[in-house]
Amino acid sequence: MSSNTQQTIGKRGEDYVCQQLTLQGWKVLQRNYRSPFAELDIVAKDPHGNLAIVEVKTRASFSWLGGYDCIGRKQLRRLAQACLFLGERNFCSHPARLDLALVKSSCDQIDSMELLQDLELSY
Repeated sequence: MSSNTQQTIGKRGEDYVCQQLTLQGWKVLQRNYRSPFAELDIVAKDPHGNLAIVEVKTRASFSWLGGYDCIGRKQLRRLAQACLFLGERNFCSHPARLDLALVKSSCDQIDSMELLQDLELSY
């Protein structure tokens, strides 16, 4: 699969996640935010006002691990650092939360989305 095709599929997944989060009462603050540690797909506040980084993974299918295998150890460490950074920048007493949106896509359409909230991070 070409890099261009992967970017198109990824953008479609991010667009879908933003739409669904908004429908669920979330406020999307920024997309593709570049922190000093990682590019963040979505920075948003959930309906309770909690700051969250939403990492979006769009695939044709996911393994039995439920998508956790989509994020490598190195990327997870960078995302954890970005959570701390965003929490401090927004004057929160705690880091931003990390959520993972798993988007299943086939034949140019979105089939489903699962949002895994508050992934366990080791700082």
